[in-house]
Amino acid sequence: MGWSSEPVHNDAAFDLLLKDESGSIRVQVKLQRRQKGIPLLHRKFPGSYVVETQRTRGGTRRETNEPSRPYRVEEFDVLAVCLQPSTGDWRDFVYCAARDLLTRKDNEQLLEVLQPVPMKDSKYWGRSFEDIVRRLRSKPGERSL
Repeated sequence: MGWSSEPVHNDAAFDLLLKDESGSIRVQVKLQRRQKGIPLLHRKFPGSYVVETQRTRGGTRRETNEPSRPYRVEEFDVLAVCLQPSTGDWRDFVYCAARDLLTRKDNEQLLEVLQPVPMKDSKYWGRSFEDIVRRLRSKPGERSL
């Protein structure tokens, strides 16, 4: 796939807008979570690290008066997580479709803050961006979880 980068507005809920011959993909990029300098392991999902999926700035949405820190499932297409805290390599990433991330029990439109990131490729997570995009596009709009 040949990707090009499109401009992203400052208030967008994603960091990258990548485009290929099939369309655009909105990518949110996060760093694997550390605690006291050590990669954080997920308490509920053995064999998984943690990524925090919320904005760093606080506030409320004008139109709904809801907190603005949580991401909504539809705000980006793919989550890219840099595994540098575990591997020491800033180029080491894993990817997951936003629709395959955990959502909050009290509001399925909002992503759970602490997401498990498997140490190995899984059904939903992988090291190939193209594979995740291909799976995402194969069944548009369908949540896998």
